Amino acid sequence: MSIVDFLIYSVSFAVFIFLVYTVFNQRFNLFSNKKKNGFLILGLPDSGKTTIWAWFRYIILLPTQTSIKINDEEVEIQAMDRNRKAHLIDIPGNPKIRPQFSQYLPICTGILFVIDSSKISENYHSVAEFLYQILVSNLVFENEIPILFVCNKRDIEKSIDKSAIQDILEAELEELRNTQSNALDKHDDNGDFQNEVFLGLDGAKFKFSQLPNQITFMETSFTTSVDKLPVIVGTSDLLSWVMDQLDE
Repeated sequence: MSIVDFLIYSVSFAVFIFLVYTVFNQRFNLFSNKKKNGFLILGLPDSGKTTIWAWFRYIILLPTQTSIKINDEEVEIQAMDRNRKAHLIDIPGNPKIRPQFSQYLPICTGILFVIDSSKISENYHSVAEFLYQILVSNLVFENEIPILFVCNKRDIEKSIDKSAIQDILEAELEELRNTQSNALDKHDDNGDFQNEVFLGLDGAKFKFSQLPNQITFMETSFTTSVDKLPVIVGTSDLLSWVMDQLDE
């Protein structure tokens, strides 16, 4: 290799390194400086997640169907003389899609976990399994992300109240904790190793109060039907909770 060729190669390599550094530095600064205003809307299929997301987006109750794609949009929220922007992410409850919630945790300031209170007596194990995955996520634990349990469809006759739902989930999460091997290393979505956190206090029955996260239970109804008037209950409390997280 001649001196000229060596100089050309050296300059080209230096320019390449500089460009790579510039691009990654800009992306890092953009990501690190971005205000956290993300809200994940999670839960099993048909719990009412997309209906709630659409209500925030359009301020009206729209008929929806089971989602097969992520609804991801920044919306403007107005309540109590306050005006804020919130990034709402509705993750489908399909078991193959819902693990993608972890990708949004770095911008997440709150999680809305939606429960069909008319079916929880039947599907409590599936609800608790998904909830367990969320609660033992490192970022959820370390960032102490607040979690709102939206006990939805309370207008349905066989639905149960939020206190009963809390008791059911605490008992089922304790069972899951006792059967899970939290000491094993697990891979995250990027292929990196991560250690699951231990849920609650060792040697004690599990209670949500043992978590570092702010936990809130709320009852709502977002129901649409072709032969009945829409039912909307609990919107003011829901808006208030979202606003409080944005003001933190």
